[in-house]
Amino acid sequence: MGNNIKHFTAFLIIAIVVVCIGILMDNSTLEDQPINEGYRLEVIKNEFNEGWFYEIYYKGTLQIRQEFVPVVQGRRRFSSEEEARKMGELVLKRLTQGESPIVSIQDLKNNGIAE
Repeated sequence: MGNNIKHFTAFLIIAIVVVCIGILMDNSTLEDQPINEGYRLEVIKNEFNEGWFYEIYYKGTLQIRQEFVPVVQGRRRFSSEEEARKMGELVLKRLTQGESPIVSIQDLKNNGIAE
């Protein structure tokens, strides 16, 4: 019986160590996950009309397609990839924080995008 207790104790210790390692590894992968899990931003060059636009997907489904600079008169396209990316990242950040994704003139100014 002495050997059985030793084997059971060894097995129990190994099982506890494995569970602890699993918990530690699981926590580290949670910390590495992006805040915007489920959301994805794509910045795309408009081949036909020049300019750039962005799309935001949530779990693979298109949620927002912004082909024109918001809140400005007319249908002005983003003139560069950087402009479209800045606005897309701003909207994405707001969505992931549960805020309204609406962009203002001040948002454009803060990101160096001409009206």
